[in-house]
Amino acid sequence: MITMCLDWRDFLCAVEGFAGGSHLRQHIWHEIVVRYIKQMDDLERDTLWFFFRRDIWPLYFESEFHSCGDKDFLQCMAAMHRGNYRTIRFCENGKKNGKRHDQRCYRFQNEWRVENSFTGFIPESWIVKVSDPNPVLEPLYIEQGKEHWWRDLEVYNTNPDDVRIQTMMEVKRHHQSRLNNYVKEVDSKGF
Repeated sequence: MITMCLDWRDFLCAVEGFAGGSHLRQHIWHEIVVRYIKQMDDLERDTLWFFFRRDIWPLYFESEFHSCGDKDFLQCMAAMHRGNYRTIRFCENGKKNGKRHDQRCYRFQNEWRVENSFTGFIPESWIVKVSDPNPVLEPLYIEQGKEHWWRDLEVYNTNPDDVRIQTMMEVKRHHQSRLNNYVKEVDSKGF
């Protein structure tokens, strides 16, 4: 095994290479959730989340066709999003009188997934309490006009095929708006 120390820019370039690869490279999303998120500070994490959303999201969701790794990528995005975490209080083995535990979790596909885990989750029937979201939590890095990406936590509870449909509709609206603005500009100049 090769151990490397990368800054967030080099890490992003490496991940982009994996994302564009075949099914044999899609394990990167699992690795990020399990091994790398805990190594990032909040600014690095938010910055990478934004660049993944802006630059890698289209590889998976701006095509009519299913893309290998789309669900794993979406789960990685859910785990990277600091605003998608809550503290879950649950009873051991689901027993109401069992020992209570608090666990930090992220929401994905309507399940509370254990922090730094790709497969671990807390069954709904075990949950006693879910902490309130932090209303002040804002991204430390995001481009102006893209704030809605950060606020849309429901996307992580949506089937990847439906995310693809929603994304394609958003892209279509954006292109139509740009075309309409261009037509108005051309008309105003009298061409």
